[in-house]
Amino acid sequence: MLLKNAQIASPMAVEAINILAQAKIPARAGFVLAQNLSLITAVADLYEKSRVKLVEAHATRDADGKIIETMVDGKPQVSIDPARGAEFNKEFDELLNVDTELAIKKIKLSDIGAVEISTGHLSQILWLIDAE
Repeated sequence: MLLKNAQIASPMAVEAINILAQAKIPARAGFVLAQNLSLITAVADLYEKSRVKLVEAHATRDADGKIIETMVDGKPQVSIDPARGAEFNKEFDELLNVDTELAIKKIKLSDIGAVEISTGHLSQILWLIDAE
């Protein structure tokens, strides 16, 4: 199955897959989900490393060349250098749109029928569900 990084790394898609992974579903569906999760996690990790590298390359820096971080809600945030913003946006868009072929096996909708999951979450992983 051909997926874009944007689909794989979507925070709602990751949450949705985690909801399914924690739910009580039939053994076969659980096994297929675990296989899929292994494949997806490997790509998501590569995407995240590439994203961090991209942010660091375009980050605002101080006079000594160190990345400037600010705290937002107790978490460090890095700003993109305004002079490099257009270049960053172009490269980030390219990163999100990279296609990756994964041997994803779909899960039957009937196997997850009793799982409580929001429509918003479900809409992010339609590529993983076989509606039968």
